[in-house]
Amino acid sequence: MSCDLPFISVVIPSYNRSHCVCNAILSVMSQTFTDYEIIVVDDGSTDNTEEALQPYLLKIAHIFQKNKGVSAARNTGIRAAKGKWIAFLDSDDEWLPGKLAQQVKDVSQYPDAVLSCTNVSFEGKNGMVSIDFLKTCRNFVSHQVEFIQEPLCKSYACTSTVLARRDAIFAAGLFDEELSIYEDIDLFFRLSLLGGFTVNPAILARAYRRDEPADVNLSIQALNDRVKNYESLIKIFQKLLNGQLQLKQRVFLQEKLSSSWFDLGLVYHKMKFPNKARRCFLVSFQTKPSFGKIFKFLIGFSGSMGINLLEQRRNAKTGFRRSVYYQQ
Repeated sequence: MSCDLPFISVVIPSYNRSHCVCNAILSVMSQTFTDYEIIVVDDGSTDNTEEALQPYLLKIAHIFQKNKGVSAARNTGIRAAKGKWIAFLDSDDEWLPGKLAQQVKDVSQYPDAVLSCTNVSFEGKNGMVSIDFLKTCRNFVSHQVEFIQEPLCKSYACTSTVLARRDAIFAAGLFDEELSIYEDIDLFFRLSLLGGFTVNPAILARAYRRDEPADVNLSIQALNDRVKNYESLIKIFQKLLNGQLQLKQRVFLQEKLSSSWFDLGLVYHKMKFPNKARRCFLVSFQTKPSFGKIFKFLIGFSGSMGINLLEQRRNAKTGFRRSVYYQQ
């Protein structure tokens, strides 16, 4: 590491991940770019994480705090960071050796960028083959680094690939500690209002999907609680709409918010809460009324037959989702 202030601060939040956090640390130490510091924030682990970290304590900054959630842990790391750029790495993921070097090159090429991300391979469990995040999950196909000037509400970034400017993170307001899912895309959406993103199609990280209890794995939580899933998205979109937006941004976000209310209504319908479902359908229409939405609105009030037909049509159009990796 550099004796002066590091160019990059690597923030690794961890909770009961003694079995894999050291692999994450080693993947940082294997980087060809070496002007960095490593900050591991132990978010109140009750396993042997402290013991596992002992061999690395002279090479990392180790912060222990009471369990507050991943957003609070990342914020603790951000506040302690000294680097101009902050790189996020989840404690169960790993980087390939050239990851930081490539991203430093990318942001040097596009100085207006506030965030840089790369492609990532999702490594499945139970013998599943890996998947290419940008190509398979996002339908984003590129053969060179792209600078996206208006990336609002497009989830190009997997958290463990993100390199973001520290001053922009503070300007955006850090992670929302009240969110336990989608806290990453919430911050990235807010960052997208401050500048562009570089997107590198090269797979420079691996995100592992392991057999873990739901209290450790937030993605499992999201799948198990679909009400919380859509309520979190609704909060994110409403928060963005309270900011200073261009007209086309506002219209786009109203559409996203309307769709999230409608999807929440479908969830309540499946749960046999018809009154809650109808309220969601009504709010969906009121959020972004249009002639075309009258059809969806009427279907929402038509009962099970119409809603089931609508869901079948939507599911037929849905491509591969990375959530499949949590359902095996």
